[in-house]
Amino acid sequence: MNYSDSVGEAAESMRLVVPLMSKYEIPIDPMNYAVWYEYVSGKNQGLTGAINQIVKKIDKLPLEVNRELFNRFIAMHTESDLDEVRNGLRKILTEILKNIIETGDETSQFSDLLQQSSSQLRDVEASDAVQEVVDLILTETRKMEDSGKQLKDRLLESTKEIEELRLEMEKIREQASVDMLTKVANRRVFDETLMTQCKEAEASEEALSLVIVDVDHFKTINDTYGHLVGDSVIKTVAKILKENIKGKDLVARFGGDEFVIILPNTNLEGAMSLANSICATVDKKRFTLKNKGERIGKVTLSMGVTCYNAGESIEDYLGRADVALYRSKEAGRNQVSSA
Repeated sequence: MNYSDSVGEAAESMRLVVPLMSKYEIPIDPMNYAVWYEYVSGKNQGLTGAINQIVKKIDKLPLEVNRELFNRFIAMHTESDLDEVRNGLRKILTEILKNIIETGDETSQFSDLLQQSSSQLRDVEASDAVQEVVDLILTETRKMEDSGKQLKDRLLESTKEIEELRLEMEKIREQASVDMLTKVANRRVFDETLMTQCKEAEASEEALSLVIVDVDHFKTINDTYGHLVGDSVIKTVAKILKENIKGKDLVARFGGDEFVIILPNTNLEGAMSLANSICATVDKKRFTLKNKGERIGKVTLSMGVTCYNAGESIEDYLGRADVALYRSKEAGRNQVSSA
């Protein structure tokens, strides 16, 4: 998907897209707009063929069909594609609006200049032919100015909708990369980041450490106090982890009550020091029920720390961190072990 169209091409596509979406009763949101923008551009042959087949049979395009077209021919569920849609649409709409506003201002200035010239010509003995030409240009310029103002007004009225499209795409992007409960990175982002960091560590020969974090006896907390309290504990732990990292460090939710921390340019000793500090912070934290003030049983963490070995696979690297985590559990929990 390529949004390198000129402002003129984008404006023409926009003029065609909106009536089509209205005809098939399709709400204007980022995903839907992207589908029909691609359709009218004619550059996505697979999408064009699919839509042509569908509209031959029906007058209204079901929303789920439009979303399926987006997933099949445009997004492919990758963050980079969603990023391109968001940035591409925002750039197109912004450039169209800017171009119309600037053109409108320039046309208005030109119209004023012509008006002055026309008045001056009437005060002197200019030929009728010259006067006629100036009047004709003035008339056509005013028509162009009126047309530009109308388009400008329509686009300005749409700025709220454009902003809503941008915010919606931001939301889609966030959902693609953030764990919605804890607001830290999700498993997909962790996997991508770890792969990238391992390659960089291999090339630079810099240290790269990994910490796996597990909330001790989390099932007991859920069973005793309920899942809402369990969720609150998970969010608090995530917040503490996030507050203790910096720079290129990354905290991600690994699944359930487990988190992972990627620590670029950090050796095993440094990672152990950080993990022990976090472990002590959570151990001192007093968790209480908000509505009753009742103390929750002590919340502690078990952690496994390891440092990347050049040439090893991601699976082996994670496996060694997991071994270290289970050493902490077997030794009584609420502690940090290394492998």
